[in-house]
Amino acid sequence: MKINISKNELLSRLRAVGKIIKQSNQQPAYNSFLIKIESEKIIRITGSDEQGRIETTVECKIEGFEEKSFLIDSAILMNGLKEIPEQPITIEVNDMKVVVKYYTGKFEIALQDAALYPNFSFGDKGLKCEIVWEQLYDGLKSVTKFTLTDDTLRPVMTAVNLESTGDTITFAASTGHVLAIHENKNEDSQYLFNINLPNKISKIITDLTAIIDKSIQFIVSGNHVRFVIGDYIVSSRLVEGSYPNFRSVIPKNTEMVMIINASELIAAINRVSVFSDESSSMIVLDIENNVLTLSAENMDYSRSAKETMMLNEVYKPLKIGFKSSFLVDVLKTVSTETNECELHFSGPNKAAIIRPRDSEVLTMILMPMMVNN
Repeated sequence: MKINISKNELLSRLRAVGKIIKQSNQQPAYNSFLIKIESEKIIRITGSDEQGRIETTVECKIEGFEEKSFLIDSAILMNGLKEIPEQPITIEVNDMKVVVKYYTGKFEIALQDAALYPNFSFGDKGLKCEIVWEQLYDGLKSVTKFTLTDDTLRPVMTAVNLESTGDTITFAASTGHVLAIHENKNEDSQYLFNINLPNKISKIITDLTAIIDKSIQFIVSGNHVRFVIGDYIVSSRLVEGSYPNFRSVIPKNTEMVMIINASELIAAINRVSVFSDESSSMIVLDIENNVLTLSAENMDYSRSAKETMMLNEVYKPLKIGFKSSFLVDVLKTVSTETNECELHFSGPNKAAIIRPRDSEVLTMILMPMMVNN
């Protein structure tokens, strides 16, 4: 059987599906793509890990068609294809191996039995929902980076919480030091759900929705969810457990709101933080009248830095410290909507609220560090 296909078209689909694959010694089958030849014009490509699965189809021309499924090593296949210039390629498939032929050469890869691939069951019954792609993309992109990568004691903190109350859809994630909340009004929605999406799956969905320009359907069934994103199907186990009541930690009344250019503040933090203590990476914001002074110090190596920025308004005196990398990440996130941002302060030892100016769609809560006067 021969499969004739565009090299770039095949490789782009393999790369998208391959995002979920993590080399595993415990389950070697997860190192492979599951390839299923479904018709004379369609092959299906599947990649999986312990949390979920991605499937897609790609069009091609098949000579001597017969239904067939097999496993093929994902890393070797993609590495073999990526150095080949764009051209039509021919993939010959037999019971033992595939032979990939191109203009100036060929390479061979052994096949494995498709029966070795772990099953991932997903029922057709469940809550069927639909969401505008911009809402899903903006929400996940804003908060996913603020999940923990690993927490065996609190696995729910490695997830993005998606909640729909009917008129509002909320995305939330937290590292414990930073809380990110993206909230959109959606008065036309009748869906009610509250799910915890693994951070790896959230990143994959964000990447896929960036190239889709239409509504996205998904099904919530028990502790699983399945998204249909264009030509891709992403299925995932949900992280079990109740997500913490993040709204309870949002300061209700703030004493001061400072308006500042986010890009200029980020640049100043990056310059000053070079001289901060390596263990804490703390940078101090000292506000007095219409002047913001940023400072950092490393007592062990007798080095320090200080820089001032002029503000457009006069503010009450306040000195507050933050971990510089956390503050920069938060400012970069809010500055994607507008270059000016609002920093809401309640005191030197209380969490700060950071938002894009004149917008409450995205809210970032950042915990301060203790400043020694």
